[in-house]
Amino acid sequence: MHNIAFQLTETGETLVKKTLTGVLEIPIEHYISIDFEGFRSVIDELDGVEVDVDRKLYYNDPTDGTYIDLTPGLQVLNGDQALDYVRHREDNRGVKYYSSDYDRNRRQQEVIKVMTDKLASLGELTKLFKLLEVAGEHLQTDLSKGQIMGLAMDLKDISPSTLVSLDNGGYWKDGYTYLDREKFLTVRTTLQREMDVRSDQISELNNSPIHASDKGTTSTNQ
Repeated sequence: MHNIAFQLTETGETLVKKTLTGVLEIPIEHYISIDFEGFRSVIDELDGVEVDVDRKLYYNDPTDGTYIDLTPGLQVLNGDQALDYVRHREDNRGVKYYSSDYDRNRRQQEVIKVMTDKLASLGELTKLFKLLEVAGEHLQTDLSKGQIMGLAMDLKDISPSTLVSLDNGGYWKDGYTYLDREKFLTVRTTLQREMDVRSDQISELNNSPIHASDKGTTSTNQ
């Protein structure tokens, strides 16, 4: 009996970077991911986030300890509640109360904007360092400590009013996500322009099933 060793050459993070690079034709150089506990801790360290819950969200799953019970209205959510707010998908009251991926994305963007506003108002570097310390053990990234500090300093000076969301026109149908071709190409072109991606770089990055020169069909690079 022989032992066979396999070397993992691709992780979830590297695959996401590679996929986004090919589809959007922009260089995705780094990633940062944070686990649920880290998300809760950061929100609590920021003394919560104020959001306008648009409808009642209710889901109870005793098998994993999930208990979501949020009522509509403007309110400050703590770490646990904020995680419930961005995670809600199924609902105990039935399918018509479910949250789609687009609902979840909208809520996530809302929370990120509030967090950005709070980061900009921290003022003191000691508070920023404390926040990084709280998040530290729950973060996974390929950034160095120095790069993380530099990024944190940049984020502190960003105002939510400068954040822009790009609508790709995506919609859900029969278990699949479909993208509006023209809106997707607009998103891709906008990102390339803002990142100053050169035309010669684009040809090297291209691995997309959607091509600007072929607006009638969808093709896949082999």
